[in-house]
Amino acid sequence: MSHPARSEPSILQLVAVIALLIIPIQLASKANRIPKSPSCAQLSPIESSDLELGQESSPRVPPADSGQQRERLFLGSWEQERFGHRSLTILPEGKAKMVIEPSGAWTFAFGRRLEAQMYWAINGNRIVYGMTSGTPPQKYALAVKTWGDHWNEEITLLTESDLIITSDDGTVSYWKRSQPEPIKSPSSE
Repeated sequence: MSHPARSEPSILQLVAVIALLIIPIQLASKANRIPKSPSCAQLSPIESSDLELGQESSPRVPPADSGQQRERLFLGSWEQERFGHRSLTILPEGKAKMVIEPSGAWTFAFGRRLEAQMYWAINGNRIVYGMTSGTPPQKYALAVKTWGDHWNEEITLLTESDLIITSDDGTVSYWKRSQPEPIKSPSSE
C-alpha cells in the first residue's frame, strides 16, 4: 500500500499564515491607543474628585449633578477610525445609530457597510449602551458574535469635541465630534 507524497508548505504559504495571525493583533493594538493629539496628549485617568460638586477647576467630564449638561454634550454626531470608519449619531431618549464602513481584511467579514440601531444611558461617569438590531442581518449577527451586544464603560473624557470611553479591560475608544449630514429639503433639490 503506497501513501501519497506529502508536500511541505512553501515559505510563501508560511509567511501568509503568519501575516494573517499577526496583522489583526497589531491592528487591534494600534486601534486601542489614544491618538497623540494636543487635546489628548496629557490626559490622565479621571479621578472621582474631579466629579465632586463645587470643584473649582473644570472637570473633563461634567459633574454627576449636571446630568442634563452631560447628556447635551453627549448628543450629536461622533466619528472614529477603528478597523475602518465609524459614525455614531447619539439621539435623545436613549437612542443611537452607528454606521461602520470596515477597511482592509474587515471588509471580508462585514462587507462595505454595517448599520446598527443602539440604546444608551449615562449612569454617573459610566455609559451603558448596546445594539438592538442591524443591517445586513447576517453581518449584524457576526458583529454581535465578535464584539457582543452591550457594554458598560467609563467616560474618561467628554467635551464639545472629544469623547473617550474606557472599558474595564483598559481598551480605549476615542471619538471626535463630527458634523451631521445636512438634511435636504424637497425645495433644495
